[in-house]
Amino acid sequence: MSSNALANKDDNSEVVLENTISLKHFYPKLRKLGKYLLTNDRPETLKEACEKAGVKYGSTRELIRRSKAKGYDFYEFLNQVSDSFLHENLVAVDGALVEGAVSGSHNHQKLYYQRIGKLNEGPTLNVNHLTIGVNIGGILPQDSERSKGTIDVEPIIPKLK
Repeated sequence: MSSNALANKDDNSEVVLENTISLKHFYPKLRKLGKYLLTNDRPETLKEACEKAGVKYGSTRELIRRSKAKGYDFYEFLNQVSDSFLHENLVAVDGALVEGAVSGSHNHQKLYYQRIGKLNEGPTLNVNHLTIGVNIGGILPQDSERSKGTIDVEPIIPKLK
């Protein structure tokens, strides 16, 4: 199912296909669904794709299970399709990210540095921005005038109006 293939088109160009999954090993309904997913221009769940490709979702799941038992993993194919979709759209996302970072948006700048690997996230503590409030000019307690060891024995009874 998975194969590493090297195809020579002509003497000057080479196309390298790594870890590709062929649809010919799957059942016809799965091939139909696979072709639909390969030609689709937006990501969809398996259920949505089945509805749009005209294949029943329940039977598709059963065929996927049978294919897996034979050693052909359709979910691996789905992962490859989604990975290729993400890589195809990465250029557009990077373009928008760079535009946002240049315009001065803090979130875009942070994402940009994360994307290029220059921002290390972690439990770091920046002491320059650390603010700790301390009450230095406090109020002395009223009974500080009393000598140590003296106990107040007179009860405080509030006055009634």
